[in-house]
Amino acid sequence: MVEAKGDADYMRRLLTFLKQENEHRRIIEIGTELLPSSPDKKPSNQETVYHVAQAHLSLDQGDRAKEIIGEWDLNRTLRGQIFLTDVDQAQGYPRIAILKLEHLHEETKNDRIIIKLISLYRKHDRLQDARRIALQRVFLSPNSAGARIDLIALLQETHDQETMEREFGTFLESFRKDQRALSLLTNTVICFPRSDLAIQIRETAPKDESGRPPALFQIAVMQAQCSLGEYKNALKTGKALDDYPRLSKVYLANINLMRAWANYGLDEPLKGDSWLKLSLSEEYASMISDTFLLVNRLRDLGQNEDMRRVLLKLVERSQGNPLPLMTLAQNDLEVSNWSGVLEYLPDLFTMYPEPTKILQTISRDLPEDRPLPIELRAKLDLYY
Repeated sequence: MVEAKGDADYMRRLLTFLKQENEHRRIIEIGTELLPSSPDKKPSNQETVYHVAQAHLSLDQGDRAKEIIGEWDLNRTLRGQIFLTDVDQAQGYPRIAILKLEHLHEETKNDRIIIKLISLYRKHDRLQDARRIALQRVFLSPNSAGARIDLIALLQETHDQETMEREFGTFLESFRKDQRALSLLTNTVICFPRSDLAIQIRETAPKDESGRPPALFQIAVMQAQCSLGEYKNALKTGKALDDYPRLSKVYLANINLMRAWANYGLDEPLKGDSWLKLSLSEEYASMISDTFLLVNRLRDLGQNEDMRRVLLKLVERSQGNPLPLMTLAQNDLEVSNWSGVLEYLPDLFTMYPEPTKILQTISRDLPEDRPLPIELRAKLDLYY
């Protein structure tokens, strides 16, 4: 570590990686070793301070995070003040965070402040305030696709369909050659869900030499159609993707996820399972997170039986990752599916760290008439 201390780029990448891996204590250890005893103005050291402060915050040590920011005099900087509002939120004071951000917004029309305010307003159901400030952001940054998309989403959330559709049309005209901007808009409209809007984006997007729109827009249309229960149309859209050459593993996996969803919706569970198995056979970094998008959509739509089928397959596929099994357990507990819970109870005890809250709930709520091996009952009693 001493040899790497002078390599600021390496340290930045290392700390960022550790943050992604939730290695918060390791970040604090490295920061303590690297930072000088007396605060200075060196940018690389200040960057390390923010990593250490964020690590403390992630460990519910908000007071220590504030102390570190203050010790390095970063509470006088805009970034430091914004970070302190994150601490306020984490400590259960969202109104204070909003007031501070509103004050900062009056002093400086900073895009990061506006984005945080929009997020907080949304979280606390202040949609009209979020819409108002989103409109300000568009005036301040008229060429920002993100600003325009935020406004479109908030117009939808506030049920102003006429204005939303007008802004949507303006966006397509302004960004018709910008595939990145169009893909960001697609990610928004499929959550409405509006398959007609997803189709408009697909038809607007730049085409390849064979006249085909990029595959990601076809996949987005499939997702919007599935969200609306238009399962046959979704499969028809998926059929058009068979003609696309050299699709990536990510695209293939997501296409097959949508096919699985559509077949579940058409009461064809065996076909759905086949497509799901094919999707989970692809090896790529975001496989679990992509599948969880389907899990969450099925939950939102009340398709609990299909959601559980997907989770079971994901648990089988992702040995070593605790999230699918924990999610399965939480959902089974919500509906008192004790038969399901008891099937994988032994696996919960082998997880590291053990899912304490889940085991406490099982210990407290498990019906007495449920048979359980003596050794498992003894383990479970420890969490009562």
